[in-house]
Amino acid sequence: MKGTTSVLLTGLLVAAATAGCGADTTSGAPPASSTATAAGSPPPSSPEASSGPTAAPTSSAPPCVAGAWRSTGVSGRLGGAAGRIAGGTGTTMTVGAGGTTEVGFTGSQPVSFSAQAAGHTIRGQIQYTGSLRAAVRFQPRGAGAGAWQPQDDARQNDLRATVKLSEPFSVTLLDNASIGTLTGKQVPGTGDALDTLPILRGGTYTCSGNTLRVRTEQNGPQLDWTFTRAS
Repeated sequence: MKGTTSVLLTGLLVAAATAGCGADTTSGAPPASSTATAAGSPPPSSPEASSGPTAAPTSSAPPCVAGAWRSTGVSGRLGGAAGRIAGGTGTTMTVGAGGTTEVGFTGSQPVSFSAQAAGHTIRGQIQYTGSLRAAVRFQPRGAGAGAWQPQDDARQNDLRATVKLSEPFSVTLLDNASIGTLTGKQVPGTGDALDTLPILRGGTYTCSGNTLRVRTEQNGPQLDWTFTRAS
């Protein structure tokens, strides 16, 4: 019975990984942004639609981005409309005036995910701990919007993750494991839900007042992180 369960679980996890891999992992330009986000969460405004000229990339953080931030949550879809991701409240981020950015996950809420695979619902949670740090380059595209491009793949990486499935089986896929050297495809069963460089991946930003949204698009799932200014 144990062997049969393992085979079934493996089949479901492989199917989930296949269904969830919709991001372009090739280097270069990011994939086209999807307009879909999790229910009840409006998509951030598109930098391409912002008025004004596109500036040259700079390591200096725009004034509306620099500072200390605290996440109010993350949302996104995995593969088709049936896959969703949410959670992440309490994640902290500090963006220095020179672009150096540190993201902290210790004490943040888990990220939950759900997907459909082989006629089954797969649900689970990812609990991140530790931190990431990288220099971010910005390319403003009008007021309060632009490209968000972390450099050097966040090499100062102290990120760990515990990944648990609750459906169709209760199983722990990772237990406080260092994920700095992993890719999402190396941990089947979560599809694109396991983000090995959360927030510090290429994408876009929009900011207005005390709200900052970072949409990550390159080399992983397309996710929208929303922050409120802490200082």
